[in-house]
Amino acid sequence: MLLFLSGLTFTGTVFALVMATPLVVLFSPVLVPAGLAILLVTTGFLFSGGCGVAAITALSWIHNYVQGSARSLVQMVEFQFSFLYK
Repeated sequence: MLLFLSGLTFTGTVFALVMATPLVVLFSPVLVPAGLAILLVTTGFLFSGGCGVAAITALSWIHNYVQGSARSLVQMVEFQFSFLYK
């Protein structure tokens, strides 16, 4: 039974590939630039979001530094370890 289902799945995959290949070749002049544009837009949004997070983090650190509440890395690590050893 499993061999029959595997063969049926393989036959369906080959049939779909045979039917879809001409369409992909026919529409590739449209699909490739559209895919590239989607990739670039997505990359741009992710990059700008990352820059925004970095800017907010930097501004938060500057604000804490100016207010005098910024801690050094050693102080932050010691603070975290204090919870582990209670």
